[in-house]
Parts: sequence; structure tokens; C-alpha cells
Amino acid sequence: MKNKGKINLVLDFVMFLAMLGLFFIKGESHETLAYSLGGLLILHIVLHWQQIKVMYRQLLPETSHRVVGGAVMAVLIAAILTMPMYLPAARERNHGKHGPPPGNYEHFDRD
Repeated sequence: MKNKGKINLVLDFVMFLAMLGLFFIKGESHETLAYSLGGLLILHIVLHWQQIKVMYRQLLPETSHRVVGGAVMAVLIAAILTMPMYLPAARERNHGKHGPPPGNYEHFDRD
């Protein structure tokens, strides 16, 4: 197995363990693990960039289609990355960890 293949195998295994850990770990460690997984994902994309480019060109052979596809992907990625800025946190929605507090049903009042 080539050196790059070994690196990819180890990287994939570590990413798998990080994703598995996200199911079982809570609190600040969960957030740290999520950021680590994001970093590993970026590294994964960098290591596979040539393959991604070849597959993208095969999927969209016409240049105009590739430009439109790239623009759509850029908008989707920007929307996902900025989502925390325009979505309220759970505590701001009064839902906390297990739903609304008892007796606080103001948003259900129908006059």
C-alpha cells in the first residue's frame, strides 16, 4: 500500500471514530470533537482534491454547467456555515434541553 493510501486509511478510521464519539459524548467535549471532525473533513477534502475535480468534470462536462454547479455549491456552503448566526439557540426558543418549562405555553394561546 502506498504512503498516501495509508494516510487516507488512517484518516478515514479516525474520522469514523470521531463520528461514533459524537453519539456518546456530550457537553464541551462533544463540541470539541465536532470541531475536530470538521478539521479532519477539510483535510480529507484536501487530500482527495484531484479526485474530486476529475469526478466533478465527468459529472458536468460542459463548462457552463460546472460554473452554475459551483455557484450553487458556494451558496449552499455559505448558508450552512452562517446558519448559527440567523437561527436562535435552544435557550432563546425557551425549549432548553427537554422542551418548554411546565406551564409556559404562551405560544399555544389561541384567542
